[in-house]
Amino acid sequence: MGVQEVPRRSCDILFVVSGDYEPSSEIERRFAPLRLGSGMVEASIRLVRTLAKMEATTRSPDLVLSLGLATAAHCSAPAIFQVDAIIEAQPYRDVEHPSTMTSVRKALPETRRGLGDFVGLEHANLTAFLQTNWSDTGGGPVADMVDPEGFAIAKISEAHGIPAILIRGTVAPVAQPGQGSDSAELQTTFLQVCERVLAAYST
Repeated sequence: MGVQEVPRRSCDILFVVSGDYEPSSEIERRFAPLRLGSGMVEASIRLVRTLAKMEATTRSPDLVLSLGLATAAHCSAPAIFQVDAIIEAQPYRDVEHPSTMTSVRKALPETRRGLGDFVGLEHANLTAFLQTNWSDTGGGPVADMVDPEGFAIAKISEAHGIPAILIRGTVAPVAQPGQGSDSAELQTTFLQVCERVLAAYST
């Protein structure tokens, strides 16, 4: 599949949707988001290709704004969050625990104009995979959400020197009817976030 063309805007924001999330027709019409597909590999390939193409034509975005769903790492009520950090696995360097892993929290790069507060959502962190095999010995942070695509978006955006805002609606680890974020609430919040960020970058 070829790289999706990204429309030029007065303020260069790359709107991205990941995983199996389907944006509303209003979001699709107004913001023409780039669809990354499901899985870390597919999402990474499409985002890297898109950013490389934009950079080659002097259209590198000022910001990546990503919308999607994430699996809640703990049992909690469904909610919508702004991701403020990712949790990475690193080897626990101890001769007594040579094969275990520990977790390290890495804050996302700051966005300009204080958009973290402007978006108006509570913050949470995410990781690429469940931490079931990671060691607690190192006292590392625990992830709030699991989202391979979101993890890839955060890492790739940073590697390209582009700040990213990730907005995620949580779903239960074993999804049952009524356990995910309410669809109408999710779409409304995502649309509001897009409008707020666009307005902040346009002024």
